[in-house]
Amino acid sequence: MNPNLLIMLALGALLIFMMVSSRRKQKARQEQISRGLVPGARVMTGAGIFGTVVSVDEDTNQVTIESGPGTQLIVHRQAIGQIEVDEANAPAAPAEPSTNQGPIQRDDADETPLKNSEPSITDAELDAHNEAKRAKGDVDDSDDAK
Repeated sequence: MNPNLLIMLALGALLIFMMVSSRRKQKARQEQISRGLVPGARVMTGAGIFGTVVSVDEDTNQVTIESGPGTQLIVHRQAIGQIEVDEANAPAAPAEPSTNQGPIQRDDADETPLKNSEPSITDAELDAHNEAKRAKGDVDDSDDAK
């Protein structure tokens, strides 16, 4: 059999596998969001709006979200981007023991300037310097200059 044909078949099979795998992951994510769409759940829409689910209408696929006190939005079910994890039910991080040993002592060696460092200038000073060079004609403004 022709090696080019084998390569083409392998690439085609890989492409099909990747499409099916991606679709499966997307479907699982949508099902997870659908299961979590219950009144009281904290959600974020695809546009980045955070809110709390007030009601879900299964017939019209509409979700009513309260984004602030007295502000309700009606969005399509597919506009829900993610459901926030309830922090009350999330496992708490273990507390680390305190190693408070009083105030931190500063080391004066950290404040000495580096010997071989160049003095720093502000953006305004750099702009003024470059403008002066341009006025003299010392700078090539073409795009191919490096």
